[in-house]
Amino acid sequence: MKFAVFLSFFSLMMVLIFTFGKSLENAYYKKSIEQKINQVQLQCNMLANQVYNLNFLIQDASSTLDVEVDQLASVLEGRIMILDKNFRIIKDTYGFDQNKYFISEDMIRMMRGDTLKSYETKKGYAEVMVPILDEGGKDCQGIVMAFISTEDIAMTQLAIREKSQTLYVIFAILAVSIAWGLSSLLTKPFKVFNEAIRHMADGHLDEKIPVEGYVEMQTMASVINDITA
Repeated sequence: MKFAVFLSFFSLMMVLIFTFGKSLENAYYKKSIEQKINQVQLQCNMLANQVYNLNFLIQDASSTLDVEVDQLASVLEGRIMILDKNFRIIKDTYGFDQNKYFISEDMIRMMRGDTLKSYETKKGYAEVMVPILDEGGKDCQGIVMAFISTEDIAMTQLAIREKSQTLYVIFAILAVSIAWGLSSLLTKPFKVFNEAIRHMADGHLDEKIPVEGYVEMQTMASVINDITA
């Protein structure tokens, strides 16, 4: 019985430990993603203002914006695309879709001025969209899109998970100690009761069973003591 109680407590504590650890990992990942997205959104907003102020003349010979966009994409370790209000890609740091058209439901809604979630995280990367607004901040004149890798966050999370294995071992040892102590404490009344019953079975009927422990055991002890009185 003691082992069964110990196993129950140990299993419960290990489930709680692993659940708590997993929750911390997920919270770290979510927080890290949000911080990175916020940073990218801030930089893209600044870029959007520059694009509008230069009248979308990104590749103009007199403009340094083209170089700045490439540098920003390099810093973010990702890809940046800038679209005008006709959904034409006027700048693609990868160069694959330059002067092509790119359209999606979210982009149409953003062009209309609808409020929507401006980023989406997918496996291995995040997609950020920022509107290029006019001076009044009402009409959308284009969109800045950034595709950034989230592999660095995933790798950090993996490293933390590997290092946390040591903590799991320590917590498991503590769980064994606590579970064993609790099981000993909770089963002690049963042990005393069983020893008293065996002692009476050996012929010591003049001795009484201690009326202690759980309520049910006290009731049983009182009944047996009355019978053997």
